[in-house]
Amino acid sequence: MRLLEHGFNAVLSVLSHVRALCNAANGARRRWSNKNSWLDKAAQEKSVKNSELDWVIIRPGTLNDLPARGPSACVVVDSMGGPIMAPELSRQDLAAFALDQCPGTDFIHKCPGISWREPPPS
Repeated sequence: MRLLEHGFNAVLSVLSHVRALCNAANGARRRWSNKNSWLDKAAQEKSVKNSELDWVIIRPGTLNDLPARGPSACVVVDSMGGPIMAPELSRQDLAAFALDQCPGTDFIHKCPGISWREPPPS
């Protein structure tokens, strides 16, 4: 039980840091519009990258509500110019990938892209 409580407290601590970063990034944000969306994204990413925290910025494909396909159906690239990816990813697969990054160090201070290897069946 103590291990579970410690893990829960660690997650709450991380979430409070994330909330502080989001508040800081939102302070740098302008009114959201198509014109400013890339500027907003750049300002938010700069706030995260300039923080003292270990961070991972996950860049998913277009999210859908289809069932998860699992890690073997996904492709992850840690920079632009990687393999060609399908433009979609399920929210469940994104969530699983994000949770896998919590104890890991593979993508600390990186911005991995994740998507399905193949598009969903029509």
